[in-house]
Amino acid sequence: MAFGYLPYKTPNPINLIGSDLTSFEGHGVYLSAEGEITLATSKLEIPYAVIAVGCDSETPGEYPSAPIAGSLEIVDSIGCVVQATAGLGGVFAGSQVSIGPASHFVDDTQVAGDWVWGLALTSATAGQQFLMRFQPAKTPYLP
Repeated sequence: MAFGYLPYKTPNPINLIGSDLTSFEGHGVYLSAEGEITLATSKLEIPYAVIAVGCDSETPGEYPSAPIAGSLEIVDSIGCVVQATAGLGGVFAGSQVSIGPASHFVDDTQVAGDWVWGLALTSATAGQQFLMRFQPAKTPYLP
């Protein structure tokens, strides 16, 4: 899915970028009520998408600012398979994953009220890419 309105998901367009997302392929993002897309770093933030192709803003170094039109590509459709980046401790195939520090994905610790981002389809060590079915849900979650 490319930059622009996503009426089936939210009435808000992606109209601001919170930081340089150029090197953040495979990281999770959330969308604020103001339409600002920002790296997710907390299990309490509502999952929005995983970055497929990152970008910078029209005014590099100044944030929030408008993304370069058409350059941000995200996977936000529920059920889609996406390449994600594993965080500390890695992830194991078949485990539910949630967001960890630095917007990397980690095995979910099953704390009630946290957001699960999806299901790991392959295993990976910290910093490696793995396949994840994007399927956001609040814990407890049963696959």
